[in-house]
Amino acid sequence: MDRYPRQHGFTLIEVMVTMAIIALLAAVAIPAYNGYVHTARMSEGQDNLATLRLAQIESFEENDSFFIGANTAALILSSGNRWLPTPWDRTLTNAQNLARLNFTYSVANCAGGAVNALGNPTQCFVATATGQNQLAATDTLQVTN
Repeated sequence: MDRYPRQHGFTLIEVMVTMAIIALLAAVAIPAYNGYVHTARMSEGQDNLATLRLAQIESFEENDSFFIGANTAALILSSGNRWLPTPWDRTLTNAQNLARLNFTYSVANCAGGAVNALGNPTQCFVATATGQNQLAATDTLQVTN
């Protein structure tokens, strides 16, 4: 008969080494993941601006002017729903959708550009996407036409 029964399990040292390895992997993986998420959100903004530009071209072909708006809600209204940013869920209210967006969008007349009687640009426009929610306000994108 054994005087010392055989122990089963891990020693404290083995557990601590395992935890250190996991912490090291997390320290590398989490910033990389956050970078990927940020890049995806910025791509979403670029896609929305490209779609907004196409809606502007369509508006110009029909009305000889571009639509403008100081914020996303005003843009949707002045575009006559030609443009809706993604992700836009028609089952939610406008306020709920606007709160979910990673950017707020605005369109203004470009510097020195002509406007029609309604104040809409007839030569060019500047569309701006400004980060909100999980993006910083310094995360901005612009497209001009």
